[in-house]
Amino acid sequence: MSLASDRRAMQSVQRWFAGVVVHPHGVRAALRRRSDTAPRASAMQKPSVGTTTARLQVYGEAYFARLVDVVAGDYPALRAAVGERRFAAWARRYLVRCPSRHPNLNQLGARFPRHVRTVERADDVAAALARIELAVTKAFDAPAREPLPASALADVPPSRWQRMHLEVHPSVQLLRVPAAAADRYVAWGAGGSPPRRAGHVHLCVLRVGEEVQRCELPAAAAKVLRRLQRGERFGRALAAAPANAPVDAWFARWRADGVFVALR
Repeated sequence: MSLASDRRAMQSVQRWFAGVVVHPHGVRAALRRRSDTAPRASAMQKPSVGTTTARLQVYGEAYFARLVDVVAGDYPALRAAVGERRFAAWARRYLVRCPSRHPNLNQLGARFPRHVRTVERADDVAAALARIELAVTKAFDAPAREPLPASALADVPPSRWQRMHLEVHPSVQLLRVPAAAADRYVAWGAGGSPPRRAGHVHLCVLRVGEEVQRCELPAAAAKVLRRLQRGERFGRALAAAPANAPVDAWFARWRADGVFVALR
């Protein structure tokens, strides 16, 4: 065989092996499909299908278990809420439906909240817990940006405010979730029992320095900030607030937290 043929044969084996490891439940079927064509050293005795299955299953299960651990690490509050066994079952079904496709494992659990809601049919609190934890992950992994200095806003002439664009920090995540889910998340972090609030709350999740913070926003404040995040002009975004809304207090808090990073 030529060097090129050897290389193609090796690449074929490598692709097959990677597929078996990524999908460990298909090991036996993959072996049967490959048994007559898989290259092997002529000096070695071909092991039985059962022996090879057991050997490959070690790799597959280890790989799968590692990915389950990654998902569990991104959703610890949800795991605590639903229990280890139930969460592991959800994670395994998720990984079968949404296998890892990105070299960065930070992307692995990005679709897990949708899976929890649409496939596992979790209750509203569990589904919202997953959304909160995904928002925390996104905020933590977002690009770093320097906060807009207060002097930059102080220098803006009043005639420009209505037409101004305020760029929101890329870590900012805005969610509307059941209050019970927000309370459950806080209680998980504090190690206590959550209160029993009804209704929904608006959360702002953002990274301040190296720490991810969360705060609840009035509905009107969340609407204004969401409009700014979409790139709307300041005047148009502010029109979403009631006439008597404490806008100055909202913006003072946002400036202090580094929510804004640039103005145009």
